[in-house]
Amino acid sequence: MTFSHPELGEFRAGSDPDTTVEREWTWCDKPIRLVLSKDGGSFEEAAVHALELKAKERLWNAEFTDRIHAELFDTWNDVWRQDDPEMGKAEWLGRMTMESLDVTAEGFFTAYYRDGDLFWGHWIEVFGKTDEGAKHASMMG
Repeated sequence: MTFSHPELGEFRAGSDPDTTVEREWTWCDKPIRLVLSKDGGSFEEAAVHALELKAKERLWNAEFTDRIHAELFDTWNDVWRQDDPEMGKAEWLGRMTMESLDVTAEGFFTAYYRDGDLFWGHWIEVFGKTDEGAKHASMMG
């Protein structure tokens, strides 16, 4: 399945070809993967929410990274840091790289980050909704 959007461009089938499409995209001047999910709606609805995020991407990016820092920094410092030097917020967050942004027709999003080996190769995800903000950040296996 493919999907074409006048502003977002051409999408190819995603990991679940019946419900997701994806394409390379730019977020804060860096390449990421954008995934749209029907999730009980349509790709068009998911695209509207992706464009909402993109319109204020710098603010959203700050919200994502603030949520990561608020919820995971102490865990890193207390459990994972071991012999690594102490780091401030900017340096710590600077090690992470956003890899993809998944957006659903209902406006839910998940931003996935590489951890820069802070958590020994685990993924970091930030979950939320376009009308409610970033709600939770967690480390994934």
